[in-house]
Amino acid sequence: MSVVYIPAGAPLSPAPRQVARNGLYPQAFHAARLRGFANHIARYRTKHVASFASADINTGYANWSPGDPPRTRWRCAYHSSPYVSRLKVVIAAWRPYPDTSFGLGPFTAPSTHFVNLYNGAGLAVNFATLIIPSAPAQNIFPDDYVVGPENFFYRYGTFFDLSTGLPVDIPPDTDIHVQFVETANCQTLSVAIYEEAFEADTANGYIDPNAHVGTPILASGRSGVATILRNMWNRGASQIFNWSRVTAVDGTYGPRTIASATSTNLIDQTSTGAVSGTSAGFIADLSNTMRLRDTGANVTVWVYGKNSVASNGQVKLLQSGGANVTVGPFSTSLAWVSGTGQLTANASKCDLQFSTASGTLTVEAVSVMLQD
Repeated sequence: MSVVYIPAGAPLSPAPRQVARNGLYPQAFHAARLRGFANHIARYRTKHVASFASADINTGYANWSPGDPPRTRWRCAYHSSPYVSRLKVVIAAWRPYPDTSFGLGPFTAPSTHFVNLYNGAGLAVNFATLIIPSAPAQNIFPDDYVVGPENFFYRYGTFFDLSTGLPVDIPPDTDIHVQFVETANCQTLSVAIYEEAFEADTANGYIDPNAHVGTPILASGRSGVATILRNMWNRGASQIFNWSRVTAVDGTYGPRTIASATSTNLIDQTSTGAVSGTSAGFIADLSNTMRLRDTGANVTVWVYGKNSVASNGQVKLLQSGGANVTVGPFSTSLAWVSGTGQLTANASKCDLQFSTASGTLTVEAVSVMLQD
């Protein structure tokens, strides 16, 4: 094994029509470019797993009391990249809103963020946790509590095994469920989670980029490029979007629910029928994400939900061009359920709709990702 130099900037185009036409001999600088491209993609084109933001700067404060149990604010599911090493988390928090009931001294229980990782999109045991203190109490930086930059604090961290206290390597090419938890007094503004890849070393699957004039261009070098590109295409594609609503605006438990067979927009709980420009949804740019053998972009949709009557309920991802992916039915206990399908490979509007033929369907989170 040996250390590999991989520039953070994307290498120059390999110019295939100039150096890789039929009848031309293989060239060293072209081979080096291909290896550089492959290494760069594996090392730096990692996934942005999720971003969430609160709808209100004081979300949930009125419903917190010192000593209250922690609550889940957001969830998402994602599939880890083939060359992932660690997950990084950035949290923006606002200082606990002043309230005379707390007095001017420190809170009895300091506010803390917990980010938990589960194997198998929540179907197995917790394998890693990140514990981050929230913004400091008001007695640390006393002022007039006007919303401003001095009241915003950023927290950074990576995941640890609580049993050993050691950093956790994220298992590559694995379904993972992320749960964001906050304790009483937390004022969470936003959270972002992203991957970091393995160190640049041939032991981690990267290729030796060196190819010099007069040296052999072997099949192993071509094979290494093909392996990285295949792995990144199949399992390294991007997260398209996440939607999560575990708590209502006032901080109480308030996921989306429906007890109707009419397919209704999951976000605005009003729109029905075809996707429109006015319905709540997402713009997904899937350009250049389709293989030649396929008729669309392959996607996986994960939904965290339950139905009060077993084997009922469905959630649909609808695309403006008419393509859709259906997930369901659901059991009576909250769990991740997945569905696969194809969407048109272009930039288009996507809506989430849900319905149930019997009972009440509860949905806490939806995650949509490209995946072959």
